[in-house]
Amino acid sequence: MNKYKLTKSQVDKIPFTASGQKIYMDRDLPGFGIRVGRDVKSYFVQRHIGRKNVRVTVGRHGILTAEQARKDALELLVRMTRGENPNETKRQAYAATITLSEALAEYLLARKELRPFTIKIYHHLIEHYLEDWVDKPIASITPNMVAQRHLRLGVEIGGHTANNVMREHPSASPFREGSTTICRAGSISSTLRDQSAVVENT
Repeated sequence: MNKYKLTKSQVDKIPFTASGQKIYMDRDLPGFGIRVGRDVKSYFVQRHIGRKNVRVTVGRHGILTAEQARKDALELLVRMTRGENPNETKRQAYAATITLSEALAEYLLARKELRPFTIKIYHHLIEHYLEDWVDKPIASITPNMVAQRHLRLGVEIGGHTANNVMREHPSASPFREGSTTICRAGSISSTLRDQSAVVENT
């Protein structure tokens, strides 16, 4: 693996790749490096946390200087030495603020294979049965809230449709601790696939 003293002048000299990526590590700060692609150079840090090798992006060259990236890299490496995974910390912070509508939008963007009719039903379920949750952070929607809404919908629109809105009983639903935000958004807005053969399984 290529090792250099990663300075601005040195990084400027590193050519972009014709295809793929190349990794260059700093010779002075272990775990600090730069990933070079066809048109982007990105600083990163990596080290083992437990048995897992974790890589964290620091930022792009040009937006950060090598000196700024080195300073940020050192701070990240100190956190990682203490057992913190900055990627997980960032994910948790994001999950704590993303709203149901934002999570649904990301879910639908990721599921490019969904048909227009399926997407229409997703929006219908959210807008008609969970309309007061649309602007709530996903993390603030508790299992108890899901259970209460499930019971209310069961009375108002019937158990079958209520199950489809929540997808499954709250005690086993994707609202439980540890589920990803996108899975929670997808499950909360599950399609009425049992009622229509044209709706894909999700």
